[in-house]
Amino acid sequence: MLQSLLIIFIYSSFAIDFLIWPIPSEASTKSLIKKNSRVIALLLALIFILNIIFYLSPLFLAVYHLLKNSSELTSKGQFVIGFTFAIVGRLTSLFGSHALRASTTLVCKKSVFRFTRNPISLGMHLTVFGTLIIFNLWYLWVAFLLYLLNIHYKIMIEEKELIEKYGAPYKAYCSLTPRYLIW
Repeated sequence: MLQSLLIIFIYSSFAIDFLIWPIPSEASTKSLIKKNSRVIALLLALIFILNIIFYLSPLFLAVYHLLKNSSELTSKGQFVIGFTFAIVGRLTSLFGSHALRASTTLVCKKSVFRFTRNPISLGMHLTVFGTLIIFNLWYLWVAFLLYLLNIHYKIMIEEKELIEKYGAPYKAYCSLTPRYLIW
């Protein structure tokens, strides 16, 4: 029961990202849909819906186990490892969001942005990775790979647009800072 409540707590913290500190993206699904043909827009919308279902699956599973009054989702060791990844991920995303909001320069190089150009996405990846360790269901791992490809594709689009928007300063930042944690 406690494990389910902790997963629900992690997911409730996403309200900060999406409601309190939403970060506009050059490559959000909404902006990509507006820029593309109907067929591509429909495909992007379908991918977005599938990603949302995948992304929320651990939350649904936690609520299901809570309502079923299950005692444990997984072993304590597996839960601790997964929960640690999830908490590190949430903190990374939140520090990234805060640094981006507080930045007064065109290119944010403060806080976690010194180590990765995409701390918010990296934090989300770590959070989902942690919940996948907890649930360890094969179909969630497959969906995670598709989710990573989708987000990577969007990051590539966003970086291209940021280079066009900010030019040399952003290119220099890209040459010094890895996209994730490694080049």
